[in-house]
Amino acid sequence: MSDPRVAAIPAADCGEPLTDVRGTLLVDDRRADATGSYAHGTGATATDTGP
Repeated sequence: MSDPRVAAIPAADCGEPLTDVRGTLLVDDRRADATGSYAHGTGATATDTGP
């Protein structure tokens, strides 16, 4: 969420399960880790300039 307008939208967990959209929607495979996961919330660094 590099766009501050998007990041400013409040979000809350509603308890619904997440849906894997890989293969259905276009996703940037460059952002996945070696296992194919996209959870980068704690691993980003100041030098991370990804999309």
